Amino acid sequence: MTTNLRTRLIAAAFGSRASAEEAGMALLFGSAGIAVASACLLFSGGEAAWWQWLILVLLAFDLVGGVAANATVAATRQYHRPDAGYRPLLFAASHVQPFVVALVFPDYGWSLAAILYAAACVGVLGVLLMPAALKRAFALGYCAVAMALLPIFAPPAAFAWLAPAYLIKLVAAHAVPMWRLDMPRP
Repeated sequence: MTTNLRTRLIAAAFGSRASAEEAGMALLFGSAGIAVASACLLFSGGEAAWWQWLILVLLAFDLVGGVAANATVAATRQYHRPDAGYRPLLFAASHVQPFVVALVFPDYGWSLAAILYAAACVGVLGVLLMPAALKRAFALGYCAVAMALLPIFAPPAAFAWLAPAYLIKLVAAHAVPMWRLDMPRP
């Protein structure tokens, strides 16, 4: 692999100029996400073919590791430039993991996938419309309310981890910069 390609892959995964500590944090929590998702599936009595396990592992690593990766200064530096506009909404819209779960694990259901997907996109849009000083408060409050309401739709116990990881990754970690946009940047 060429150095330029490796640099681009690292920047895409962890943000431009990510420190070893930031990348390590994302890898640590990505690994923890695998353990949590596996435990949820096993202890819920769920069964999965090897290829379903593989997809579950990849999704859990991406979503839970993405919470940590998106909450770093490196991610803010990369994604929250002054000309970012609605890019966080496009980023959220491109995250179709709930539909992948519904496709791979039919018990999850397409309507639940659509509700979770819409909840994330609405939350990110709300963050973008907030003044800089209120973005973090809105994002965290929104995630708390959305995660409290989503169990009404009866997601399978095997996927108890999915909504929190998905919403926090996209709404609270990615859509909210590490610093207020009107403050000097580190």
